[in-house]
Amino acid sequence: MSRALMLLVVWKVLYLLVLEPKRILDRPLTDALGQQSAWLLNKVMPAEHFVSRDQLQNVPTENGPVLMHLQNVYMGRRMVVSIEDTCNGLELMILYAGFIICLPALLRDKVIYIIAGMIMIHIVNVIRCSGVGYMILNYPAHANFTHHYVFTFIVYGFIMLLWYFFSNRIVLKVAHE
Repeated sequence: MSRALMLLVVWKVLYLLVLEPKRILDRPLTDALGQQSAWLLNKVMPAEHFVSRDQLQNVPTENGPVLMHLQNVYMGRRMVVSIEDTCNGLELMILYAGFIICLPALLRDKVIYIIAGMIMIHIVNVIRCSGVGYMILNYPAHANFTHHYVFTFIVYGFIMLLWYFFSNRIVLKVAHE
């Protein structure tokens, strides 16, 4: 427990003081998410043309508008999905990796499961963002609900399955070693 708390504090300090202000991890991850979401939408809806653009925009928040970098996915001139850094899956990947790091396992296994899990989380996030765009275009009345609840449930459920799979594999290995 103390190990997990220490990892959380170190991550938050490093992220808030160094990584977030310069968008060291967020920029490439958000850009890739937008570009790959546009690619997937082009595959699902080939009659349309989707592109992703990095844009600086005012975003409404509780404390008033804030200027943010967004990765916007457009269908022609219509903006379909707007991806903020907070939606790029980085926090989920770090949460997943932190859980794996705290479990007793061989370093080699941890590294393999962390890398594979982060790639899978990113793929699920691309599907999520593309799914939100698809819902906005085809079922706009249900888009907000699916964005905030259905897709969130799916992503967190997927991460729980990854943790479950890893922890079961480790238990088996520890029991046989």
